Amino acid sequence: MKIRINRRLAPLVIFGAGLLWQACGRAPTISPDAWEVSVFRPDLREKPELAWEIKLPAAPTHVIPLGRDALLVATHRGQLFKLDLKTGKRKSRVWHPFKTAITAQLLREDRPVLYAAASRDGKLIAYDLGRRKILWTRKDVRADDRMVLLDSLLLIAATTGEVSAYNVTEGRALWHRQLPKRIFRGAWLQGGHVLVLDDGGDLYAFEPYQAGAGGDSTLFDYPYLWRRAVPVNPAAVVALGDGQTYLADSDGQLVKIDAASGDIIHTKALGEPIYGQPAVADSLVVVAVATGAALALRAEDGRELWRTPGRGLVKHGPLVAWGRARPAVVIPFARGQLLALDLATGEELWQYDTGAPLDLIILTAEGIVVSHPNNRLVYLRAAEGERP
Repeated sequence: MKIRINRRLAPLVIFGAGLLWQACGRAPTISPDAWEVSVFRPDLREKPELAWEIKLPAAPTHVIPLGRDALLVATHRGQLFKLDLKTGKRKSRVWHPFKTAITAQLLREDRPVLYAAASRDGKLIAYDLGRRKILWTRKDVRADDRMVLLDSLLLIAATTGEVSAYNVTEGRALWHRQLPKRIFRGAWLQGGHVLVLDDGGDLYAFEPYQAGAGGDSTLFDYPYLWRRAVPVNPAAVVALGDGQTYLADSDGQLVKIDAASGDIIHTKALGEPIYGQPAVADSLVVVAVATGAALALRAEDGRELWRTPGRGLVKHGPLVAWGRARPAVVIPFARGQLLALDLATGEELWQYDTGAPLDLIILTAEGIVVSHPNNRLVYLRAAEGERP
């Protein structure tokens, strides 16, 4: 069947189709006047309550709080959209800037600018959430995990071993280094240095700014500051906090590193696998081992201060919630149970069963967001968060 369009109406049809395309592709937005990125301090000494539960169009890869009232969701389908944190309802149309899974995402703290990447697309974009405008796009960029910002630099480490720095204003590549082995955890920032850990247990530190790295052309074979072999396996995770740096692995090794020199300060063999990132806070490092036991070590010398018995598999790291009184630490179990403990003593505060295995868990200003394998997103609301 042929469809005929009156020639006089053709321009209107084309114009209308263009408007429809723009509306369907409209990206998430947030008012610059309402912009606020803060250290989230939910009061989790009391058991939270279920606020809402929704089904997403695809499994989330990242969920980031937008101020205190919204969530930015990135999915395995390359989608981005905003949710109302109070109701769980979508506050923007689904934006589809990528064809494949979003592998890295970073939100600036000083302004509502999002940096997002999909490695299979080989694409990196900078998007202004306030003006709903793409600031720049870079092609042939791989960003597979954590990206970091330092002043005017966006720093990226890919699984291929590439470490790169880009100017945040126009996305211009400033320097690049190809390491001989793969990088699984992305880039980390500590003490003004960029840290990357390869799958052979070598830890590298880069000085973000060096002579010759700010010219008109990209500086290749950018020198690293130091390289240290650390006794951890390829599945190691990196934990930062209070100016301290830890590496932990599935052999149960916990290693404290001096980020300025790469020297090992002390090591602790816990004897059980560590899959989730430890929490470093208040002169303590809290570790949840695979069997579900949680323990707190004194950061100064690694001495154990308290320990709880194992209660099931743990794949995600502990979350510290400072609240308005004494801080709590939440242990997320793989099957969906949450256990809250007093950070200082390890005393149990409450338990909560989310009802399904956990894929992702984050803190917000007023509670906890978890995602489940069936694309379900759940928000547990606690007491009102304290503004820092």
